[in-house]
Amino acid sequence: MIVKVAPNIIDALKKDTDYKYFKELAESEKCVDWIAFAEKLYRKSHAASTVNAYCKGAYYFRDFVKQKYDKTLCEMLAEFASCIEQTKNGDHVKKILAVIDAFVAATDSNGMAAKTIENYVVGVRRLLKFQLDLKIAKEDFKDTVTMPTKIEIQDEVPSDAQIREILNHCNPRMRGLLLTMIDSGMSIGDTLSRKVSDFHFDESPVRITLVRGKTKVQHESFVGEGTAKLIEQLIKVQKKKPNDYVFVRVLSCRSPPNTRREFIKALKRANLDSKIEGHKWHRFHPHVFRKRWFSKALNAVDAYIAHAMLGRRQYMAQYLRKSLSERQELYRKISKFVSVFETQASKEQVAKEVSALLGAPIDEQKLLALKALMNEFASLGDRDLEKLKKTILGGKGRKK
Repeated sequence: MIVKVAPNIIDALKKDTDYKYFKELAESEKCVDWIAFAEKLYRKSHAASTVNAYCKGAYYFRDFVKQKYDKTLCEMLAEFASCIEQTKNGDHVKKILAVIDAFVAATDSNGMAAKTIENYVVGVRRLLKFQLDLKIAKEDFKDTVTMPTKIEIQDEVPSDAQIREILNHCNPRMRGLLLTMIDSGMSIGDTLSRKVSDFHFDESPVRITLVRGKTKVQHESFVGEGTAKLIEQLIKVQKKKPNDYVFVRVLSCRSPPNTRREFIKALKRANLDSKIEGHKWHRFHPHVFRKRWFSKALNAVDAYIAHAMLGRRQYMAQYLRKSLSERQELYRKISKFVSVFETQASKEQVAKEVSALLGAPIDEQKLLALKALMNEFASLGDRDLEKLKKTILGGKGRKK
């Protein structure tokens, strides 16, 4: 039997953007063994983001306790421990839950989303269980703590024409990343963490192998021919090696938020950057491509196949019994619906859009020639694009 050594928990947490909350708690609230707390949480989830999210809840609870009761988190935990020792008949639970209810009220009045508040409270409850061995029954929690109602975010899946408009305002790297997400249904995090060696260009359709960042499930996905060619060109132009990341030079906790900001810039250039009413999120955001993939895939395959091809653990067993050729055939059926270019309907629409743009009639044959030309154009690096711009504009390049 091979015994796996647990990863260094600090190194794992540092890779996530919310590490600062764990770090602050570990430095200021020394009554808690935060490393042991993190290791216990990590053992269950195997996700540093989950551990940091719970620590973030404890961090904001600490701030609340300081403002309302003028106590440190350690002082409040000591008070809770004393309450548990001195009271009987469950009264200590009611007193502690009253503090949590006040915390919920304060965060709600500050305008935090209901889902965020729920995550913070889960973090606090995990801390109380770890530090005080405090078990809170569901009914007791519901009787004392009033949680705000969660409202589903009314985001929107862009049309194929809108997606093409967004892609037209992306640089080659961003275009390749988005097309990979569109074709495969992968999340932004899983897409950014793909290396050259994860793409099997000798297979058709091109297969991508990965371990999902969220669930740690071994998984595979596929991309269409056009997307595969673009990615191959990006790899060639940037002279990437098998162990290099395809869409970033260095993968860090800042990679997903930086990519989202770049996506928003493309939305603005395409005049598609409106936000969801009453929310900070944009109407179109990278995760909608995963939602779009699932809804489109249902036109071609059973729901369990679509779930499995997105890497959802509970659907994988039956799907993985199929041979690679069977899985490839399933994707070929799906690709006709998820692609923003390959269906006959979209070809006609693209030809119409290009004809209007160029002011000349474009048939399907000319469209294919233009597509091949654009694939070559999309592979150009920034320096090559700058040279081309200078040539077209008569020497006017980027201002230094």
